Amino acid sequence: MINKKYIMFGLPILALMLVSAGVYYVSTLTVQSKVLEPFSIQYALIGDGGNYNGIDTCECIDTDTCESTGITPFWFESDGSLMTDEPGLFAGEGRMICAKITNEAEAIIPYQIKSEILNTEEEGRVACLEAFSVGGIMPTETGDVPANGVGVDGVAVDGVAIVTNYEVALPLANDCQIRLSVGRGTE
Repeated sequence: MINKKYIMFGLPILALMLVSAGVYYVSTLTVQSKVLEPFSIQYALIGDGGNYNGIDTCECIDTDTCESTGITPFWFESDGSLMTDEPGLFAGEGRMICAKITNEAEAIIPYQIKSEILNTEEEGRVACLEAFSVGGIMPTETGDVPANGVGVDGVAVDGVAIVTNYEVALPLANDCQIRLSVGRGTE
């Protein structure tokens, strides 16, 4: 039979050994990094100075095959300032607002192109929503930008059609501000 004195004396030593037993690290490495913005964005308007035909896609800009009337579309970078669409749109006319998203990362990244009415005063906001939305919903597009790598350019071209509702009651909307936002990820 085992003497209980030895068990009582041995248990704390065993517990101390278990606590001190652990991982012995032989080597470590510390990496310092930062996260960079992988997207660069360019915009284009199809139907600027004319009307968007509802058929052209944003890919027609790079292939020079757009058939919508108006100024030949071209890619430009936005500095965030307000663009004015003069003289405006008649009811039933529209524009395709395109975004060319270049992904510098070597990973596929989802994107979202969202349009929204910026007018804050209630009367103007309601008139603009009636003029440019479908049932109060502004257009949104989502997709994936391919990874940038060997043999792949990492570019996605997509857009949202902003078409005025030809059934809008008078008086028509005035000074509507529509923001197009391109973001990484989806909601």
